[in-house]
Amino acid sequence: MPRNLSIRTFYEVVKDGAPMLFQSRFSKEHHRGLIYRFNVIGVLTIFLPVFIVSYIIYDANISLDYSHLVILAMTLLLMLAGLTILRYVFDSVLAVVDMLRKSSAGDAVPLAIKQDVSEMKEISASFSRLMDRLEKTTEDLDRRVFELDAIGELTDIARKTLHVEELLKAVLEKAMAVVQAKVGSVFTVDADSKRLRLVASIPEGALPNGSYINIDESALKHVIENRKPMIVQDIETDPRTQKPNDPKYGSPSFLSMPVFTDHSMIAVLNLADKGSCALFEEHDERVLSIMLGEVGFALENAILHSKIREQLDEIMLKNRALEQEITERKRIEENLQKVNIEIKDANDKLTAAYEWMRESRDRLLKHQGKEEIGFIVDREGKIDGITERALECTGKSRVELIGHNIMDFIDETCHEEFKSELRQAWMGMTRNFQVVMMQPYESEKIFEVTLTRLTSESRRSLLVVLR
Repeated sequence: MPRNLSIRTFYEVVKDGAPMLFQSRFSKEHHRGLIYRFNVIGVLTIFLPVFIVSYIIYDANISLDYSHLVILAMTLLLMLAGLTILRYVFDSVLAVVDMLRKSSAGDAVPLAIKQDVSEMKEISASFSRLMDRLEKTTEDLDRRVFELDAIGELTDIARKTLHVEELLKAVLEKAMAVVQAKVGSVFTVDADSKRLRLVASIPEGALPNGSYINIDESALKHVIENRKPMIVQDIETDPRTQKPNDPKYGSPSFLSMPVFTDHSMIAVLNLADKGSCALFEEHDERVLSIMLGEVGFALENAILHSKIREQLDEIMLKNRALEQEITERKRIEENLQKVNIEIKDANDKLTAAYEWMRESRDRLLKHQGKEEIGFIVDREGKIDGITERALECTGKSRVELIGHNIMDFIDETCHEEFKSELRQAWMGMTRNFQVVMMQPYESEKIFEVTLTRLTSESRRSLLVVLR
């Protein structure tokens, strides 16, 4: 058959009986040219492989046993038989064409030729169906390749993107390309507030990105409640929607897909207006399910990264607040240290002043008592001041006396009486009585005691005079 005559053309010729076409295309010279080309192809098909195999065997010095030779011979015979059958079919086609050419000139066509023409029509019709199926299969294959490429590209984007919204936008673009949708949008799901947040829409509509809609007022609530994809063939008649179709969405069919990370639904993908006003099918759902399954792990990583980033920002904020608090506490500590130093200096000054006042008081009491044995005590008998004669009488130093109780130097038999007299004197009554000292000076042991209350601006005390 000529190179520029397809099976469809031959079928049309056989069906319509266009004799002029055969007269112009199938001359005797053309028949001889076709037969010559067929013979050349047959010779090359038989002898060229034999020559190549023989050269390889000779060059590699390969020795063939009997079984190998038999297999090689059978292969050559099968090839020759195939070429013979093909030559027979080829000659039959040429004979039919030649008979059709003769019939166009008024010659009678044999019955066998008519049968051959009928068979050729059936063969042509079969080839036509095969071509249609091949074209459809090729289209399906191209579509599958495109879907796989889209999934691969989306996977690459998912590996490089750690931002959830950018990844969802990429998912929307690839999903629209795969199912040939012209309108699409993706929403994130806020289950706590029962709202949907628009992340992206193609083309951009009246609702800006970042806007919120109530789940209960949206057709997507069935997807969120059932956690399953939803295919709607007609939005006006479907019992789940029953809404008038907006002309800007084209076809009344749409597809909604939930987007999961692990077991949590984070988003909903909504696609509409499929190309050529077609309806969405289960195949579209399966392809998108595979695509979303591939990016689910990446979405989970992006969400975890976002949470980690938020926690890191919160930690950094708390860290800055802690640093400020530490700085403030250091400043307060420095101020406290300064105040402590000032208080210590003031205390030292007060101590020095107190010592000076006590020494002055002791000198005054000594002057007033004319060097008598005298003690200045408080209500409990604690010694606050002494005269020089008291040091001599007790045989103690000033440090050993001041701060101790005067009853430590009085015999135990006089303790109760001395306490009673102290209480009476503290109330303002001057008391006179006798006591026995534990450590008498020289030979004296019994002393006459006079208790007199002294009152100053800030405190009271008792003057104990021993004679």
